[in-house]
Amino acid sequence: MLAKLHNIVSDFRLRLGRGWGHITVMHMLTDFGLSVKPDIHLVRAARQLGLVEGLRPVSSPNEPEALAIVTAIVRVVQAVYGNEASFAKLRYTDKMLMEASRKEII
Repeated sequence: MLAKLHNIVSDFRLRLGRGWGHITVMHMLTDFGLSVKPDIHLVRAARQLGLVEGLRPVSSPNEPEALAIVTAIVRVVQAVYGNEASFAKLRYTDKMLMEASRKEII
């Protein structure tokens, strides 16, 4: 799935048109359990936890950075849950990291 995510994001951006950037598309894909929303909070969490090397301190990552964040979070979920990893656990992890960042825990 991760290998295809770039193509999926690019395809949706083209099909959906104006106003649908990579972050908006990835946000939509969270509802399908296929991604996480690489917003300001996940950027902060990924940077603070050292999940993505060389991540710039910005609130809106470019597409390669956003894909790296998604990949890192998926790998964390796989490492923590192993065979029990699921779309629901990916979404839960996304939400927990977002809340931890929002509350300035990380």
